[in-house]
Amino acid sequence: MRLESIQLHNFRQHRDLRLGFPKRSDLDLHIVIASNGVGKTNLMNAIHWCLYDQESYAPDSNKKLMLCNLNAFADAEARERNSVEISVRLRFEKDALTYEIERTADVRIQGKFMAASILTFRVIFQDGNADVLSGEEAQEAVQNLLPEGISQYSFFDGEQLDNYFNDSGTPHIRNAVNVMSQINILQQADTHLQSILAKYRRRLRKDHPELEGV
Repeated sequence: MRLESIQLHNFRQHRDLRLGFPKRSDLDLHIVIASNGVGKTNLMNAIHWCLYDQESYAPDSNKKLMLCNLNAFADAEARERNSVEISVRLRFEKDALTYEIERTADVRIQGKFMAASILTFRVIFQDGNADVLSGEEAQEAVQNLLPEGISQYSFFDGEQLDNYFNDSGTPHIRNAVNVMSQINILQQADTHLQSILAKYRRRLRKDHPELEGV
């Protein structure tokens, strides 16, 4: 799976930004280079927020600040608007399918309060038709496509390379791989069948005591 594009609206430094990552050769590598403070790390934060509703790459001091672009907030306040919309849209391709994941949230002008975000997950087929998921279904689809447990290995900046050599994440990786391969479904089915089998064994022993120990 590869990232085709990212589109940010009023997310931290970025008022309106769209970056495309076209595949031009078999060597499909894209590097974002820019000066300090212009928002490279916040591209990673935008991806993580869009997928999981949190910023994993932001320092704790930044997490206390508004997610909304400050200039956009000031403009909306000057125009006496009620809120400012933040949105991040990611577009992926995998196995001839296109996945579009978008998270939006409104920041209220009065009280600088951010309402709960809304996640939308779209699967776009080659014929142009699409399946659209929202709410818990959308979040489950994101976890199946890009489990949060291995997000640090899917999206990272230069400062996160040491995570590759940190064994503390092994359980998270194992769980995420189980989700992606749907092994967790087999495990759940096995647990369910074992509970049914135990129930019928208890009933059989109760109805036919002579079978005890057989």
